Amino acid sequence: MKYELMIRSIPTAEIGIPETHARIVSAMNSISPPWGFGGCGGPPAPNCGRELLAESRLSKHLGPGVRGSIVYSFRAGLRDAGMSDDFMKIEFNPTRQDYQALVQEVFPKYIHAFSPYSAFVGDADWGLADWPEEKKCVTNSRYGIYRIYPVHFLGNVLCQRTFQKMPGDLVTVLSRDCEHVELMGEGALIIQTSRIVGKAEADAINELLWNRLGRQRPGSAS
Repeated sequence: MKYELMIRSIPTAEIGIPETHARIVSAMNSISPPWGFGGCGGPPAPNCGRELLAESRLSKHLGPGVRGSIVYSFRAGLRDAGMSDDFMKIEFNPTRQDYQALVQEVFPKYIHAFSPYSAFVGDADWGLADWPEEKKCVTNSRYGIYRIYPVHFLGNVLCQRTFQKMPGDLVTVLSRDCEHVELMGEGALIIQTSRIVGKAEADAINELLWNRLGRQRPGSAS
């Protein structure tokens, strides 16, 4: 079983990769292994060179069984599209880690560090299964989502674009169906469950939350 944690944020030309990386490394140093650097430093800021992306590999700086990287977009020519995002992806086997600690304690720290517009945790296979339909329904990750994960953060603008609701509305509507929901930064943190779940249960959670929010799930029949 391979879970992934994905965090996506919108960079600006005014804040360069070195400054962004320094802020994130500082936050990761305050988080204990396996999810953070535990005060042991971190990788240096990467350089795009002639490329449009620069990758900072984190695996050597995280704990056993946890792999990850941060990808930064070249700051010139940024577009209002997911392809211009900065993002961090962490991969792990949830049965071999303290998954509840990640969800309840570490994930909120990542959100504060990255100021993302979207972040989630779930099985990598769910995304692979979703992709054939997702690419038809959601052409820009800044303007919509295909799946509501059991653990999901949605920023203010994405809440409005996807559900036509403010983050506070999501918290109010979903509170009775979730283990924990709260306003966090400029978005809504949704923890429907901090348990490890399989695809069938994740699909049921996805359907439930879309229904509660009064929206039709992308790709579903009318």
